[in-house]
Amino acid sequence: CDWHTQDYANGTYPIVVEVADQTDLSWSNPETRTVSYSLEGARLPANHAPERPTPTSPYDWYVYYSGSTAQLCAQDNGDPDGDSIAGYYFDIFDSAERWNSGWVSGNCVTTGALGPYNYQWRVKVRDGSGAESAWSEAWHFTLVNPVLSVTELYFEPLDANSEQVRIRACTSGLGGVGITMRVSVNDASDGSGNGTWRVIKELGVPCFNEIDAPVWHTLRYGDGKHRVRVEARGNTASWNGAAVREATYTVPHRRPAYPDLLAPINPVNWSEVVWVADRTVTLRWQSGALPGSEERTGQYRLRVSTNPDPAVAPLLDTTLSGGTSEHTVTFGDDYAHLYWNVTAINDRGSTTSDKGHFGIDRTPPSAGVQALPATSHETVFTVRWNGTDDRSGVRWYDVQVRDGLRGEWTDWLLESTKTFALFTGLSGHQYYFRARAADVAGNWQSFGDSQATLLVDPGSRPQEVWWDPSYSSKRTLIVLNNESRTLLDGYPVHLHLDANTQPTAAEMYSASLSPSKCDDFAIVFNNGVSFSNVNRIVRSCSPTAIDVWFRTVGDIPAASTGTTAYYLYYGNPSALPAEDPSMVWYPTVDAYPLRQYYMHEGSGSTLYDASGHYNGTISSELSWSPDGKFGPALVFPGDEDPEPRPAVYAGTGAQPASAFTVEVWLKRTKHYGGIIARQETGGAEPWRWSFMFQGDKLNFDVEGSGGVEHTRAFDAATYFDSFHHYAVTFNGASEVRFYVDGKLDGTYTLPGSGLNPAAAPLHIGANAIENQRVGALMSGFTLSNGARSAFPYGRYGLITQEPTLALGSALQYTTPVTGTPDLAVESVAVYPSSLTEGGYIVAATVTNQGDATTGSGFYTDLYVDHVPSQAGDYTGSVHYWVASPIEPGQAVTLTAELPTLPGGSDASLTALSEASEITKTMYVQTDSSGVIDEPDEQNNLSPGAPVCIAAGDPYEPDDSHVQATGLPLGAPQAHTLHAVRDEDWFSFSAIRGRTYTIVTTELGLAADTYLYLYGDDATTLIAINDDHDNSLASHLEWTAPADGVYYVAVRHWNPGAGGCANGYTILLSEGGSRDG
Repeated sequence: CDWHTQDYANGTYPIVVEVADQTDLSWSNPETRTVSYSLEGARLPANHAPERPTPTSPYDWYVYYSGSTAQLCAQDNGDPDGDSIAGYYFDIFDSAERWNSGWVSGNCVTTGALGPYNYQWRVKVRDGSGAESAWSEAWHFTLVNPVLSVTELYFEPLDANSEQVRIRACTSGLGGVGITMRVSVNDASDGSGNGTWRVIKELGVPCFNEIDAPVWHTLRYGDGKHRVRVEARGNTASWNGAAVREATYTVPHRRPAYPDLLAPINPVNWSEVVWVADRTVTLRWQSGALPGSEERTGQYRLRVSTNPDPAVAPLLDTTLSGGTSEHTVTFGDDYAHLYWNVTAINDRGSTTSDKGHFGIDRTPPSAGVQALPATSHETVFTVRWNGTDDRSGVRWYDVQVRDGLRGEWTDWLLESTKTFALFTGLSGHQYYFRARAADVAGNWQSFGDSQATLLVDPGSRPQEVWWDPSYSSKRTLIVLNNESRTLLDGYPVHLHLDANTQPTAAEMYSASLSPSKCDDFAIVFNNGVSFSNVNRIVRSCSPTAIDVWFRTVGDIPAASTGTTAYYLYYGNPSALPAEDPSMVWYPTVDAYPLRQYYMHEGSGSTLYDASGHYNGTISSELSWSPDGKFGPALVFPGDEDPEPRPAVYAGTGAQPASAFTVEVWLKRTKHYGGIIARQETGGAEPWRWSFMFQGDKLNFDVEGSGGVEHTRAFDAATYFDSFHHYAVTFNGASEVRFYVDGKLDGTYTLPGSGLNPAAAPLHIGANAIENQRVGALMSGFTLSNGARSAFPYGRYGLITQEPTLALGSALQYTTPVTGTPDLAVESVAVYPSSLTEGGYIVAATVTNQGDATTGSGFYTDLYVDHVPSQAGDYTGSVHYWVASPIEPGQAVTLTAELPTLPGGSDASLTALSEASEITKTMYVQTDSSGVIDEPDEQNNLSPGAPVCIAAGDPYEPDDSHVQATGLPLGAPQAHTLHAVRDEDWFSFSAIRGRTYTIVTTELGLAADTYLYLYGDDATTLIAINDDHDNSLASHLEWTAPADGVYYVAVRHWNPGAGGCANGYTILLSEGGSRDG
């Protein structure tokens, strides 16, 4: 032990050492030895050891994939005495091999050559006086053996007859990192590999332990010797060339294999009832032995019961020969629930199948069409029907229609699961509808006399506005939400026309008048009354097929067309194309995408990058499906074909430097998973990051920083039946987030940190060596810089039944032929908004001074700081109104709320000094597009209306007691109520018994302050004052009842006032007006 003498005076000290044996626990008879030691001379100051250092690199559990050395670095944490650090000592300890650096002056060292093992290391430091720190925390690293081999393969029978055999195997090499093992058994019973290799298990581990080792269930295999194969590969290698080890295992004569039930069963969920429509039922099964394997069944025992255990009170209990595979039985009642199984028997015992469940339903369901309105002015309308069944439930419907009382009933919908649909008829026709249903058991109802009827009467159409007379025709465009949930705003929908639609593609192609056909197809919401034309994309335009996509405006309730209408305007010879895919499909292209593939090509071998960085190349092994989420989808067939299995090469274009986001629309087809996207070259340390399904779970890995697996399994039917939106974000350090259908689904932390800066090509759907190909349909892929945090369009993954769209009858624009309208802007008024801070309400009065109605289809525009020179000049326009017809002599007031004005936003005002004011001038021009023929167009433009905009004072934000500004005694502060509803809060400390005066002075021309004094809870009102001494200023005198912090609020007397000329000065002083 060490004796620290710094606290002892000079002199002689006895040092006593005592020793006792193991029996003298009380130290009652120790052997003692004493020596003396003298302390002399001047004392040196005490020298303390440095703080223990911190390892810095490589990060803990780092893996070196090449080389036989490691570079170890550390950071000192200082010395209590301020001494400099003179040396570092690195030590590899308690590992397969040991090594130390000795004392070195630098904080990084390179080790000597080491073998391919796992290592742990530590470091200590010493100061210039030789004092050494404690050892640092222990970190770890691995040197990978580049050669992978299967070093162990042996068997552990789990029962006396080897019906279950655990297969144990282990590998060596690659540092045990990124290794996947696959175990297969050959079904040939002669020990050869001549039969079929059957995969028992595939798992990403370097060694199987007792828990995860594969268990071979041998009953399906024939008696005799079977060859077992173990393969192992690294995460960048394929199964071709994997390390292989084989052995044989002999299974003895055993019980028969478990029989497989065939019918009647539910193959997805055996416990769920299967319905039959007859009391005579044929039960079918087959041997559970693999094809070609020896059959060991001598007899079968078949049992059927109303009890969930078929062995209890069976209605049928019969023994059949071993070659039997079916048996027919007639039951004496319509049993709702029957349970059955089959037992296979031989000389070594028996095995019993799983339990089948079926019921008998011989009664048809009932169904009918719901009542329709008497008339419809549209040729397209919704028909609804429903049905009931007492036992097995309704499976589907047939719906028939007839045209007129003397018409014939014809099939409209057959075997439909829908309960509503759009019907397209002809003007002036009376239609009748009837329905019948079939139940799950197969019983069909007969068509009865119940029917619903409707007359298509275009004359009942109410008067409508016309959006733009440049378009000669329009049709109502109906959007039917087929979901049982609301169709959310902004959903991309698809109008398809062909030879079988009404109207046909050929009719609409002919009706288009634009130089480039279909460029004049404009989608307009509510005839433009409350919304302008909608962004749309015409994907195809020919006499045989027309496809138009656009986003919905507003929500559409479940199972309905909603209460709003869309219109398709056409017949405009001067219309120009206006297409932006990112304004229809998601995500919208912004500044961040590095690859953005909408996958709407539908054919060919090129994926066009909407971000402009790199067009992808599609492997010839992939194909296209027309049934994507929003249009076509690229079909990735999975990893079952012989290698190589290429997918999409997306090149070495723009790359994420740090944080990034990957998102994809995906419909799964294979449970084993596969790579969604990966940046990889295929060489040493070949990849940057990987996003994939490992089985049914999402995985994300960053080279050098490790990986995470999402805890949720995506194995439910919905992920295989419909498209869902998956996204992963990486913050550039260690945080990983998974999003599913627009919602955050899990947050994880990688073991390490950072992203390998090396560039690597992007591969979609497989890796660089062309395996691990995903089994899925993909309908859009985006790689973006930055970790996005919102995917609002992801919620569209919850929509699994796409809407139905149809066009109504054609309407033609008729130009008014008598009289002349004359529009004039009578007045423009601008008010601060009481709803939006910094906003403004604009009210413009427009009058028709002519002697004819204006008709619809003209605009009125609002401009800021720009006088339009003529119709069609929209420079400086910040808002426009689409007119409803204005009759002669009629005046209408057009209003709009602007949340801010150009040059008047907070961002713009930052260029001004605080509390500054700027003035903008507003103009209104009616018929701004020049479509109305008027005798006088000079009065279409208003005089300028000035608007003053105020910036906040330097103390903003101070709109609540939480943001209150400190108000010192005797120090005046200049403030402004710069916007409607602006209020300023202050806080000050008061002393019990003292009197304080609070005043506002130097008020702006529009200011009228109202002063409020609150208690320390900022809620209890103590005093208020509006006008003081016949002025608009405020004044409060008050004596503090207790020590504490008190609050003051200043508001404008008029809640609707604020903005320019609303400045004031506030002053807090001690003493009242009678003091002094």
